[in-house]
Amino acid sequence: MKKTFCAVCVTAISLTLTALSPAEEIVRTTTDTISGGTITEFLPSETVVVQSETAAPVRYSVTRETTFVDEAGVPVAVERIRRGVPVTVQYIREGDRSLASRVIVHQEAPMTKARAKALREYYDKLADHSEGREKANAKAMKEYYDKLEDHLKD
Repeated sequence: MKKTFCAVCVTAISLTLTALSPAEEIVRTTTDTISGGTITEFLPSETVVVQSETAAPVRYSVTRETTFVDEAGVPVAVERIRRGVPVTVQYIREGDRSLASRVIVHQEAPMTKARAKALREYYDKLADHSEGREKANAKAMKEYYDKLEDHLKD
């Protein structure tokens, strides 16, 4: 009985000391990653969606700490950030979301026949997969770029 009691006491003391020892420090490493493309959606202080030429659109979370600058590092007014503007996004992965830390807003590329065609195709696909007001807007944009493509010389 004494041996069993002593064994239980030793186990309890051991568990208590383990619980009181400093917890392991969890270190989370984050690395900045850079991605680029054209803005397809922008909601200030919420999200920016960027479409690259080679991949599906990527949604980045935007916070008050996210900075928007031009190529020289000068802050950019929010009014300048809109659909169709080319950007480079510096971001950090946090779990399953991409958190934009810095967005470099490039000068808008000149409209060419090839660019108008790409935008027309994008809005055509968007119209096929949308409903309601978004579908109507996508159809209108598709028609706009279709007409613009006819008028541009490349």
